[in-house]
Amino acid sequence: MNTTTQAAIEAVRSDLQKLIENRSRKRPFFASIAAGLLLAFPLLGGFFKPHTIVETGICVVIPLLGFFLVWRYYTRDCIKPLREAISDVENEPQDAIAFTGRASTFTDWGHFEAAALDYQKALKLNPNDEVTIWLYGTLLRAFLDRDDEALPYFEKLTETAGDYQADAFSSCGKILAGSDSKRAEECFSEAIRIEPDEYDLFLDRAEFYLKYDRLKEAENDLLEAAKLLNILRVQEERLHALWGTYYQKWNDPEKALAELNRAVRLAPHCSEYLEQRAEVHDKLGYFPDAEADRKNAAEIRSRM
Repeated sequence: MNTTTQAAIEAVRSDLQKLIENRSRKRPFFASIAAGLLLAFPLLGGFFKPHTIVETGICVVIPLLGFFLVWRYYTRDCIKPLREAISDVENEPQDAIAFTGRASTFTDWGHFEAAALDYQKALKLNPNDEVTIWLYGTLLRAFLDRDDEALPYFEKLTETAGDYQADAFSSCGKILAGSDSKRAEECFSEAIRIEPDEYDLFLDRAEFYLKYDRLKEAENDLLEAAKLLNILRVQEERLHALWGTYYQKWNDPEKALAELNRAVRLAPHCSEYLEQRAEVHDKLGYFPDAEADRKNAAEIRSRM
C-alpha cells in the first residue's frame, strides 16, 4: 500500500472516529430522556390516571420503551454505518466494486489523490464499468483540475448508450469550451438531443454561450431550462446566477442584482455567487455591500 493511500486511510479513520465519539456523548442520553418524558406526558400532566395494575404497567413500560428505542437508535443504528465505513476503508479491497466504494469514500472526505489511485485500480480490474469511469472522470475534472486526463474517460462514455451518455457529452463540452468551441457546442447539443428534458444540460450550454457572448442563444437555453424547472416545481440557484451573468453582459446591473440575490438566497454558502454579486454591487456603487460579499466569500473559501 502506498503512502498516499495509507495517509488517507488514517485521516478518514480519525475523522470517522471523532464523529462516532461526538454522537456517543450527550446526544443519546438527552434524546432518550426527551422521548421518555414525551411518552410519559399524559401521565405526568394528569391527563390520564391509571386505575388498574395493567394500566399502571403500561404507563411505566411505554416511556421506558421509548427511552430504550431512542437510545439504541443513537448508540447503534447511527453509529453502525460509521463503524462499517471505517472497516471498509481499512480493509484492502479485493474487487473493482470495493475499490470504487473506497475511492468514493476518499472523495467524500477530500482525499482526492488517494481516490484517484483506487479508481485506477478498479478500472484495471473492470475497465468498462460505467459508474467508475464517470466517477473517475468527474474526480479528475472537478476536484483535481486534470481536464486533459478526464476527457478520454468522458469520451468513452459518449460511445455507450448508458445512463451517463448525455452527461458525458456535456462534460466533454465543458472541457473543450476553451480550446475547441465548435466541437464543444456539438457536444452540448448532442447531450440535449439525448436528454431533452434535463434542465441542467440547457444550463450547461447557456453557460457556454455566455462565455462567447452569444446572448440570444443563451437566453433561449435559459428560458428552456426555466420552463423545465417550472414543470418540476424546483428552484435552481444556477439558473438565477446565469441570468445574472446574462444581464451583466447586457450592462443591466439592476436586473443582474435581482437575479443574483435569488441565487445567493438559494445557495448562501456559494462563494462564487457572492463574488459575482460583489461585482454588481461595485457597478451600482454599493461598495459596503460589495465588501461584505467579498468578506463572506473569503470566509467560506477558508473553511473549504
